[in-house]
Amino acid sequence: MPLTPKHPTIEAVEIIIQYSFNHTALLWEALQCTGIAFDSELRPVPPGGNKRLAIIGDAVLRLALAEDWYKSPDTTAAFSHQMQTLGSNVNLQRIGLELGLERFINTPGSVSAATMRSVADTVKAILGAIYMDSGLVGVKDVMDALGLAPSERLKEMEVPEVIVIDD
Repeated sequence: MPLTPKHPTIEAVEIIIQYSFNHTALLWEALQCTGIAFDSELRPVPPGGNKRLAIIGDAVLRLALAEDWYKSPDTTAAFSHQMQTLGSNVNLQRIGLELGLERFINTPGSVSAATMRSVADTVKAILGAIYMDSGLVGVKDVMDALGLAPSERLKEMEVPEVIVIDD
């Protein structure tokens, strides 16, 4: 049986994120913005678009960062700082826009372009799709490729001191 070629959008996003899906339907779902009923190929989209995968992606991003933090000597304040910096919607939007992912997000007909929030949600949904496709190892590899993994530069950033006040 001949292999069917991948959709050009799937191929393009796989190249951008440096990951090849075993189940491309997961990536396709990750690119479907909340609020649409049908994708660009007129196929029904799961209720909520990519929201379910974005919730998984948000959790797996936190898990991947926490697992790496646990193996380090860093404080809980340092982990909190990493999560607030790397896992913030602002950072995820920045990464999505730098990679040009907004060009591949299928938005509702009434919206001409992806919103900043939908770009961040799509980055999370892509991480969720990778987790569903191959587990945490695949997610960590893509996080490294996208600049979402803790780096020495981030570890050197000043972490706010926590002051404990005794009653």
